[in-house]
Parts: sequence; C-alpha cells; structure tokens
Amino acid sequence: MAECQRHSNLHLEYSQIRQEIDWFDYRNAGELSSHLVKNHENIREGFGFRLTDFIIRLSRIIASLIFSFYVGWKLTLIFLSISPLIVLSFNHLIEVIIKYTILELLAYNTANYIAQDVLVAIRTVIAFGEQDKETEQYRKNLSDGKRVSIQKGFILEITRAIVNIVLYSAILQSFAEASDGYVFDINKREKKKNIFRNDGEISSNFIGDTEFKNVYFTYPSRKELSILNGLSVEISSGKAVALCGPSGYGKSITIQLIQRTTTKIRACRQSQRMHR
Repeated sequence: MAECQRHSNLHLEYSQIRQEIDWFDYRNAGELSSHLVKNHENIREGFGFRLTDFIIRLSRIIASLIFSFYVGWKLTLIFLSISPLIVLSFNHLIEVIIKYTILELLAYNTANYIAQDVLVAIRTVIAFGEQDKETEQYRKNLSDGKRVSIQKGFILEITRAIVNIVLYSAILQSFAEASDGYVFDINKREKKKNIFRNDGEISSNFIGDTEFKNVYFTYPSRKELSILNGLSVEISSGKAVALCGPSGYGKSITIQLIQRTTTKIRACRQSQRMHR
C-alpha cells in the first residue's frame, strides 16, 4: 500500500509540473500541495480499507440472498420488492457525500493556501501591517469549511435515516407477511366440530348412563404411546365412580371422552343412554 501511494504521488507531481503555464494561473501553490497530500490520503483510505469492506459486505449480501432463496423464496421476494428504494437511497447518500466532500476540501485548501503564503512572506506581512487582514481572511475560509461540514453532517444523517427507514420497512413487511400466513391459515382451517353452534340433536330427557366397551386411545401427536387399552366400564346415572391410578394412566382422558372434548378413539362401543 505504501509503494502504491508513493507511485501515485510521483505520478501526480509529474502530471502537475508538465502542465502549461496558463493552467497554473488558475491555481496556487498551496492548493496544489494540499491536493497532493489530502486527496491521496482519501484515495489510500478508500482503496485500502473501504474497498476491502465493500468486497466483504458484497460477499455477505450474495451469500445471504442465496441462503434466503433456498430457505424461503417467497419472503425473500417480498423483501427484495423494496430493494429499488434502498438502492436509490444509497445513491442519494453517495451523491451527498461526494458533493459536500468536494466543497469541504475546496474551503480548507484555500485556507491552507492563505496560511502557507502568509508564513512564507511573514516579514512582508508584518512590514505592511496586514496581520489582521490575513487572519480575518483565513478565519473566513475556515468558517466556510465549518459551515460546509455542518451541512454535510446534517444532510448525511437525514439521508441515513431515510435509508434505515426504507430498510427496516422491508424487514417489518417480511415479518408481517410471515405472521399473516400463520394467522390466515388458522382462520381458514375447517373445524371438525364447532362448540359454539347449537345445531344437532338436543334431548331434554337425558339420563346420563355411560358405557365404555373395549375403548382404545392414543394421542394424535404420540401415536406410539397407548393410553387406553380396551377400557370397558359402565357408569350409571347418579352414582359416584372413582378413577384411580398413577399419572398417565388415562383418568383425564376418560373424562374428556365423556365430555366429547376428545374424539380420537378406536372403540367397539361408547354410548350415553337417553330416556325417551
């Protein structure tokens, strides 16, 4: 990197000294030397650090897109639908940086030129009593550079805020789409039994005698685990029956079968008698 910077400085110096005389009439020595140092420092920083960061981040983006399309291409397309706004926001951000960086460099280069000329001819400046005039001129150029820097920072942060708003809007849109898919799937699911409807046969002469005959039950999510294996029992109306046994032996399942909250059974007979 140091060798590249040295070669670039030599090339710029060679290009400057072989320009025609009229070209130097529009420029001053302080400005040329300032460009020789400051601009090359910016180029070195850009190619030495930011170019590396750009390559790393570009690789991350490509790898992330490939993985996202593989995992969920629909959500990826939703996120990419807003990518043109993100690109436009970044382009505007780059334009702002370039524009105000040029203005900032111009203001500070002019101030450096004034300071350099004054220091070279300091005896002449003191002899004519021009210290205050040169100081005020130097202060004015520094103030211009400060003003441009403040404008640059203000507009830069506004642009960054817009970029973040657009970016996180796409992220929120993806999360909302994923959540909506789950919610709508639940709402569209056909219920096998609607407990809030009163249709069906309703008898006012219900006795309540219950009979289980050779009833088998397994949980739908754990079909390899059998809870009831050929349960047979008769429960008469008005009598108290105790269901005893350790945890997991089917006491709660038996009550749920009576209440019809659970219907996933294999049985020869399960009935509740009614008196007509």
